[in-house]
This record gives sequence, C-alpha cells and structure tokens, in this order.
Amino acid sequence: MRSISLFMTMMLLGCAAKHVSRPPLELVRTPKEIVKRGPPPLRVAVRLNKRFVKAGSPDEIIARLRITTAKDLTVPRASVNLGLVVDTSGSMAGAPISHARKAALALVKALRVGDRIAVVVFNSESQVLVPSTVIDDRSRDRIAARIATMVARGTTDMAGGLSRGIAQVRRAMRPGAINRVVLLSDGNPNDPRNIRNLARNAQRSSITITALGLGLDYNETLLGAIARDSGGTFHFIKDPAKVAGVFRNEVIRMRQVVAQRLSLRILPGPGITIRRIYGRAAHRHGRYATVPLGVLRAGEQRDVLIRLSIPPRRAQATIELMDGLLTYVAKTAGRGFRHQHKVYLSAVATPDPAKVIAGGNRDFDLSLARAEAAQGTIDAIALARSRRLKEALAILDRALAAARAAALKYKDAKLTAQVAQMVKLRAALPSLVPRVLRQAWERRRRRRRGRPGRPGRRLRPTKPSAPVPAPAATIRKAHSAATKVLDK
Repeated sequence: MRSISLFMTMMLLGCAAKHVSRPPLELVRTPKEIVKRGPPPLRVAVRLNKRFVKAGSPDEIIARLRITTAKDLTVPRASVNLGLVVDTSGSMAGAPISHARKAALALVKALRVGDRIAVVVFNSESQVLVPSTVIDDRSRDRIAARIATMVARGTTDMAGGLSRGIAQVRRAMRPGAINRVVLLSDGNPNDPRNIRNLARNAQRSSITITALGLGLDYNETLLGAIARDSGGTFHFIKDPAKVAGVFRNEVIRMRQVVAQRLSLRILPGPGITIRRIYGRAAHRHGRYATVPLGVLRAGEQRDVLIRLSIPPRRAQATIELMDGLLTYVAKTAGRGFRHQHKVYLSAVATPDPAKVIAGGNRDFDLSLARAEAAQGTIDAIALARSRRLKEALAILDRALAAARAAALKYKDAKLTAQVAQMVKLRAALPSLVPRVLRQAWERRRRRRRGRPGRPGRRLRPTKPSAPVPAPAATIRKAHSAATKVLDK
C-alpha cells in the first residue's frame, strides 16, 4: 500500500508540474551555451548609401550596421575581473608615477566587494605586484600597500607586462563577469613585435583592453591598435593628474555594460570583396571576416561601416551583397544568454545613371564623411610613424579634400572641427620622421618643383629632429579625436 500511495503521489506531482506557467522566452540548449530567443537587449538597423549600382561596370557600395541598446533596458549587475597594467619605466619618474599610484588606489577604492583586481607593473622587466585578488575590506589594505611600492626605473617591457596582465585576468574568469585589462603607458616599448598578437589572443578569450596613452611621448598607433584588436577603447591623457578620474570613469563604464563579446561575422556575396571596415580590426578566415566589437553600454550606439566592391553585373540583376551575423552575450535574471541577429543586404544593377546616386540621407552621409576623415587621420599618422611620409601626406590630403567638401555641403560643426584638426596635423606629421630622412624628402620635393638646392649645400631642417611639444600634442589630439569618431 505504501508503494501504491507513493506512486500515486508522484503521479499527481508530475501532473501538477505540467501546469506550471512557463516563461515567455524560449530557451534552446546547445553545447556549452544557451541561446535565448525573444526580445533582445540590442537593436540592429541596416542601411546602404545607395540602392542601385551601375550595370555592366565595377562599382562600390557602403553598408552601415547601427547597433543600439533597447529602450528602458535594466542594466544587470555584473562582477568585474580587472587587470591593471602600469608602465613604471624611467620616463614615468616624478609626477607621472605619483599620479599613477594615486589613480591605482582610487581604482581599488571604486571596486565593489566581490570584484577582482590584479596589478602588474613593467619597466626593464615585468612583475605581478598583486595577483588576482577578490576585493573585500581586508584585501583593499593589502593591495594598497603593494601599490605604494611602485617606483619608476628602467626601460619599457610592455609586452611582458601586457602578457602577465592578460594571464591574470584569464585565470580568474567567471561566467557573466566583465573581463578587462587597463593598460597605462607613456612611452614606446622595448620590442613591439608581439604586442598586437597578445591583444588578438585576449580578444579570443573575451578579454577587452582599455589602452591609455599618458603624456606626449607614447606610441599612439600601437596603443590604438591594441585597443582595436581586442575590441576595447583608447584614451589620450595629457595631464597625469587626470589619470585617477579616467580610472574611476572606466569602473563606472564597466558597471553600465549590457552586452559582452560582441562580434560581427561577415560573409560577402558571390564576387563581392570587402574593401574596408572603417576603424575596426577584422580577422579574416577564408571569405569570412570577423569583427570584434567588445562590449556595449546602456545608451550607447555603435556603427560598423563596410565598403564593398562589386564586379560588373547585368541590368536588373539582384546583387547578393553580404550576410552578417551579430552575436553577443547579455545577462538576464542572473544568467548569461547568447543572442544573435542575422542581416542580409542586396542591391540591384541598373543601366539608368539617374538611379545610381549615392547619398540622400543626411545622417548616413555625415557618419560616413566623419568616418572617412577619421580613418584618413589614423592611416596618415601610422604611415608617418613607419617613415613613409610621402604616402602619409597623400592619404591625408585626399581625406582632407573630401572632408572639406562634405563640411561645406552639410555645414556640420563636428566635421568642420575635424577639418581644422587635420590641417594642423598636416603641418605636424613631418616631426614623426627622423631629421635625415626628412631632409632627403625635402630635397626630392624641391627638385620636382624645379628648385634644386645648391650643390653641396645642406638644407636646414624645417622641423627639429624629435617631436617638440606643439607637433607632438597636435598628433596625439588628432589621433585621439579620430579614434573617438570611429569608436561610435
């Protein structure tokens, strides 16, 4: 009888369980993750700069994917897993290292109980000053005591410091946590060759890097690339006293994250070639291109601009431009869910020239003009740093001419400010090239103009051999402003 009663009880419980209300979202289990189908926290809007392309001849088209957060979105509470990597080389002596210590202490104070932090310093060699530690009342004091021992000396082993910082964050990774490395440096690394690979590997591990350039002597091209390759952000800090404020803002920004591990996978259509993805690091895998986009905070907007090349097509043909898959992880009800958005873009080939007109949407045209000006700025600085001044000036001149025309057409204040910054940058770019190379370039330029110098006469350099404060500040400001445009 006992067994019959137990069986009947289990049957009744099983029947009752069938009538328990289900959540409105459908959860589909896949290996190692859960895919959530239902109202997503992000929205994706797609637009082309033109609907028709020229029939019978090659053409180009530009696509924009605009990613925004949903309205009235509740920001989930997520723990922070942070690695702070600080340059303590000899160039940081004095005010910079003093402010770096104060900023690190302020960062530790801003973290909540349960968050994690590791502190790594690098000079001639790298050192884990504080292994990844859970924040509580006792550990704060221990971490502060270790931070107080930071001193400036030696050279700049950035690769070693960044590698150790990433390793500390990777070891402490937890589901749903914000995994971040904050890198602060004021100079050039001893050996930059492997640094970008470290950033790419961090991105594959879902770790983003915030790169902070301090002062006027750091390598803005390298730090910008570190942030871009990892899906992170870059900031220029001219005044060491402002480092603490930037650190505190970084913690606040981490608290506002609503989506992590954003990644856009692009597959171009038959015969279509990806010419450029503005301001983004693209990892190629055969015909696919994967673009890491890092994280998105509440209220933020992220634009991805893609220039596509189209081969000749017959009139009235529908052109399959690309498939796109945006994936990300968002936290809901204490759990991380993987979301995805699929997009497909197409255009039509036409023999009618009147239909093949790009533009017509002010918002799209302005975002494209600003992105092209910013990309030209960053490319020119990178080329000048690699001693290719002629190419740098040519790229900057083309971007400047296009930006001037767009600023005049749209009467846009932001674009006008970009033009003014680019004009100053053009005068400052030669300061990135060593004096001897700059003199040789000037001789060739004068010969082409029919004004060769006297035989045996040494030309006086128009700029000093090292960047003086005015050109250096101009270059850093231009790079920082361009990076902000492309990060949006």
